[in-house]
Amino acid sequence: MARPEKGRSDLSARKITDLALRQIEAEGPQGISFRSLAKQLSVTPMALAHHIGTREDLLKAMVLSVFHQMEEINPNQSPSERILALMSDYCRRVLAHPRLVQIVFSDPLRYYPGPLEQLTVQLQSLLTLAGKGQLVRDVIVDYTHGFALSAAAARSAGLANAPGLDQYRQGLAWILQSPA
Repeated sequence: MARPEKGRSDLSARKITDLALRQIEAEGPQGISFRSLAKQLSVTPMALAHHIGTREDLLKAMVLSVFHQMEEINPNQSPSERILALMSDYCRRVLAHPRLVQIVFSDPLRYYPGPLEQLTVQLQSLLTLAGKGQLVRDVIVDYTHGFALSAAAARSAGLANAPGLDQYRQGLAWILQSPA
């Protein structure tokens, strides 16, 4: 890999990742190119590669940046309250970065390991404590993604009454009350 442009000590993987996240949400996956990112940062594409690696590495760094350190869960809360907190935090992140999530969905085996896999394990553990099985986990995962992506699409279309986290939490609470 080439060295970063001389005099650009402020260039970092974090700065590149943050810009790429803003750009993907504004322009979609096609808006992520080393050339366009480098131009905005006034560096060469090789300087980006020095800090971030490949485009694939950049996408993985973006997923990690958005989904690492999910909300700390209060162990004194009931399992259902902890599930509400955990999944609301995840939904908030999906709502903030729907186009990144579209990339994750396009190739889940590539982008899923790591924080998203840990989220699923944590969710299953909490559901077990709550006496709920895999069916409820699958319903929660489907509900969360369906809700977040439809809400993001409504926001993108400029609908003033797009659903938000309060509506998500109401639906999730209803699911958790089911006898399954």
